[in-house]
Amino acid sequence: MVITDNENLSDESRNTYETVKIKDLNISWPTGFEITDKRVNFRDNFWFSTKARLFLIPKFMEYYKLEKVLHIENDVWIHPEFPFQLLNDLRHSLAYPRVDELRGIASVLLINGESGRKLLTDACVRWPDLTDMQILGQLLANQQDVFSLPSTFSNEKNVLDNWIFDGAKIGMYLFGSDPKNSLGVIKRFKQSPMGALDSPLGLQSYKETVWLINEGIFKRVANLHLHSKTLGMYNKNWLLILNRQLKKNKMNLSYSFSLHAFLFSFRELTCRILRGIKVKSKN
Repeated sequence: MVITDNENLSDESRNTYETVKIKDLNISWPTGFEITDKRVNFRDNFWFSTKARLFLIPKFMEYYKLEKVLHIENDVWIHPEFPFQLLNDLRHSLAYPRVDELRGIASVLLINGESGRKLLTDACVRWPDLTDMQILGQLLANQQDVFSLPSTFSNEKNVLDNWIFDGAKIGMYLFGSDPKNSLGVIKRFKQSPMGALDSPLGLQSYKETVWLINEGIFKRVANLHLHSKTLGMYNKNWLLILNRQLKKNKMNLSYSFSLHAFLFSFRELTCRILRGIKVKSKN
């Protein structure tokens, strides 16, 4: 399912997934809910899209009379035994992982009923100038009915059958961040833009289970946020690819390079420079 304002999707795209047009949802954006600084030029207004979903998904649910939605970002790998039923059984209005004290993340986002829709919609109205992660962080700080999914930040014992949900840090640790943001350079096993994994944490796989180990406590990894866009993890050979990354970690092979990402970054940088020249010439 894709919620879009793009009227030019190809017929092939329409046959691959169902599309819902924003205009059909009768959207009236909250006052100030926009990007007005230079970030508006980043990849088709990416920063607006990330927070727009927090407002659009509740409207989509209302329009289609859906009681519950589990939103998973499209660069998130989910384990074959992902605990869908455990999340379905949650009675909280909202549930998602924390990244740090101030931010939540919608890598895995459960919106439950009218109360969940209202919480998200009201948050977008109340904090229209914040990013999506900051809005989710404010909800965690200000609401009683928001459940923080066990993550690298909140790593309690015996919660949700000891599953842990990756906001971003585990995937970034193993596979790095998007090389398009670093001129093709891939840096793994170090502190990511989301922060470092705490030193007592370890990762290993056994058969088809991925474990996060913290002071002798084993937790099953439900998902990995693949900011690196490592597409191979989405096929049946995912375990081979994962074990390859764990082996690279043991060998301290922290760096690699993507020519495709470098060319993309170079083209993007050139467009940015040309935009700047155009603006200056107008002035």
